[in-house]
Amino acid sequence: MRILKKGLLLYVVITILLVMVCSGVLYAFSGACEVIYGSGPVHNSIRASFYANRLTTGEYGSIPSRHIRRSKVKINEGGRTTGWVYSGRATNISDSTLYSAYAFLWDDWNEIAYSYYSWCEYF
Repeated sequence: MRILKKGLLLYVVITILLVMVCSGVLYAFSGACEVIYGSGPVHNSIRASFYANRLTTGEYGSIPSRHIRRSKVKINEGGRTTGWVYSGRATNISDSTLYSAYAFLWDDWNEIAYSYYSWCEYF
């Protein structure tokens, strides 16, 4: 019985580690920027991410052939809002860090949620 418990615990730990590694790898994208909307039974979310070292091609409303420096996101639902949430600011065009602005709002089933994003600064 003790061996079965250790084996089951080891399986759970390895599975959790694999999910963490795979989700990080799957989140990486090939373009300069990406926007992901999330909506569940109890929440709404939006994430606007970018790499400053990649030239934009006009995807997600970005200005073509530019380097993004900063992004911002917002969710409005009924009378509630997250306000603008800003990403970190890239320091130069060779910065290879993934920057993200993320907003989250608990869902009110009686209201419609509106999500907004912007690439607010360029190099």
